[in-house]
Amino acid sequence: MTEAEWLTSTDLLRMVAPPLLHPVWGPETTADMARTERKRVLCCVAWLRSVWTLLVSEHSRKCVEVAEKHVDGEATDGEFEEALWMAKDAGDEFPEAEAGQIWATAAAYDIGGLTETVRWLVLCADEAGQPTGGRKLLAAVLRDVFGNPFRLVTLNPDWLTPTVVTLAEGIYSDRAYDRLPILADALQDAGCDNDDMLDHCRGPGPHVGGCWVVDLLLNKG
Repeated sequence: MTEAEWLTSTDLLRMVAPPLLHPVWGPETTADMARTERKRVLCCVAWLRSVWTLLVSEHSRKCVEVAEKHVDGEATDGEFEEALWMAKDAGDEFPEAEAGQIWATAAAYDIGGLTETVRWLVLCADEAGQPTGGRKLLAAVLRDVFGNPFRLVTLNPDWLTPTVVTLAEGIYSDRAYDRLPILADALQDAGCDNDDMLDHCRGPGPHVGGCWVVDLLLNKG
């Protein structure tokens, strides 16, 4: 896959397949492995929220919510494991479920397994009658979380002014991604001249938890 293809592709399985994202997914240190797992989970969380109405089981929805809390230390390992187990049995609750609901439910209990989740959600998008729009959204979320693996950005510490950091922290904690254009202005005032960062903040999104610019500024991934 070329950089141009990455920026426009809707071939989700090809996008998530190694070795394209290997520098992000395959670090050697324990700390970097934890960051990798966090971004994988948050990407899956955002994907599942995009098909929220198809998650007919409360266990599936709770699994997504607990997973999101777990990456920030707001839910314990035990709570996350319990939520995963409950979500795994959720498919039995609705034997008459439609195909799209079945695939969304399967994706919920595979949360964090990027390849497995995307397989289910590609099927879900197709069954829901959105083979193009659905995949486009999934691909856009993937790019929002992981950025451009062909052009990794090195953060200049001078850009981390109190205003920039405060804005980034507020955006992340409040999930207020509509503030990203304000963050772009603050970055520019701080001397940031990286077009990838500025254009991403000012772009239409979607922007989700794990957005690569906010993560970079907060040293989360």
